[in-house]
Amino acid sequence: MIESNKQAIGRGAAYIYIQFFVSSISGYIFWLIITQLTSSAIVGTLSAIIAITEILVSFAIIGIPDSVQRFLGKSFYEKNAESAKTYLAASFILVSLGILGTCLFIIIDNAVLKLTEIDYNLKLVIIAIVTSSAVNLLLTSIIISSLKTKVLPTVNIIASSSKIILSIFLILLGGGVVGISLSYLFVGNALSAILLAVYSIRLFRSVSKADSARSEVGLRHASKDLLVGGVASWIPMLITNVGIQLGTIVLYGAKGSEDTAIYFISLTIVNALLVGTVSLTAIGLPILSSIRDGRKRFAWQTIRWGYLISVPLASSIFFYSREILNLLGQNYAEGETSLQILLLSLPPTIILSGISNLVYSYGNYKQSLAIDFFMGLPRTLLYFVLVPIYGSIGASMSFTVGSLAGLIVSIIVTRKIGMLIFWKDLVLVFFIPMLIGFILHSIEINYVIGIFATIIVSYVSLYKLNAITKSDVMDIVDILPDSLSNQISNFLRKVKRD
Repeated sequence: MIESNKQAIGRGAAYIYIQFFVSSISGYIFWLIITQLTSSAIVGTLSAIIAITEILVSFAIIGIPDSVQRFLGKSFYEKNAESAKTYLAASFILVSLGILGTCLFIIIDNAVLKLTEIDYNLKLVIIAIVTSSAVNLLLTSIIISSLKTKVLPTVNIIASSSKIILSIFLILLGGGVVGISLSYLFVGNALSAILLAVYSIRLFRSVSKADSARSEVGLRHASKDLLVGGVASWIPMLITNVGIQLGTIVLYGAKGSEDTAIYFISLTIVNALLVGTVSLTAIGLPILSSIRDGRKRFAWQTIRWGYLISVPLASSIFFYSREILNLLGQNYAEGETSLQILLLSLPPTIILSGISNLVYSYGNYKQSLAIDFFMGLPRTLLYFVLVPIYGSIGASMSFTVGSLAGLIVSIIVTRKIGMLIFWKDLVLVFFIPMLIGFILHSIEINYVIGIFATIIVSYVSLYKLNAITKSDVMDIVDILPDSLSNQISNFLRKVKRD
């Protein structure tokens, strides 16, 4: 299945990558604009709201978007449209109940919202954001399950452009935190959800015409399947999201909005660098759930490619962190150390994400939970210890320690399931870009030239050392248009001869 559909898988992953890349670029543009037009106090407060909504959305979806990928991926692979519709209906019912419960939780006073002094108006805004975001995540998972992901970048471009333009307009009108939250967080998710809903309806209509089989799964059985798989995914995801977002909230309560803004911007940059891994794991889950042979090999390739996509770029930024942050304003350059510490969390995060995805596809929910639990628990505990003392640096340290703890547990899991990790390849991909970046920074090369040079020289070096193989290149070539792929192939053949 993997070999026969390699091009479809590759293009599916590529479209998801473009979607996340567009989202990351638009996010960076947004923060670049907002840091110039508003104060760090507003940025810090908005950061806290984003962190809170991310955690609440994790509660609302009950892990259903991940669970539905597993079952829909199998239904689409078997071309059973009726079963797919049953799982679709069950997923919307469960997510709706999750949204309702979360909204009731938001309305009632609680410690988290008191910590950040959220008033009634912001509570209503948060409810709107959580609802739109949860629905958007579910619809995105449905599209990913079908592997027909070409629509995702288009939808993301439309939604991202609209929310940035509206946000700038409201900032200039003095809309404050409430206006920016509505325009940037709610409008983007709501518009994306509407467009994906229209596409999903067309998708299921086209699949139904090609399938006359009756569903062998009832709504009750489908709901039970999704709920069991969802809870198994939900608890680790909740632990992970709390571990990621709680640092922002604790920092906001302990140090105020300015330190929060500095840390949140650094965390946003690191999350943007993970788009390659996120896209590969997203497309990987329905594939891993539908195949029987070659799962471990496929999971290793997602880890390896996640490394190849993200680590060279992260290494190039590591030595130019101050220059990157300084683009947002001189006060944000103080987050240089925080950003560098957070960047060190990226390699272990890539590895543990791939392994967690694999064991979840097997149905080994306890192992998946263990990886996320031992990643999230140290982060959560250390936030309360280190943040009051060291501020944003303490939050970054807590975050990175959690990633390393999760890595240790994931390595133990690989030994139990007999999965091979080729550490030599990963070490090369990590140290070569770091060495090149260090040399260029030491001789004081301009940061723009230094970043691009680090990336290009790193990939050329890795290709010559066979850390990137000819097979890897051909996989990329299969995805690209013919005119572009021919030029790349000719260039790489010259490099190899030299």
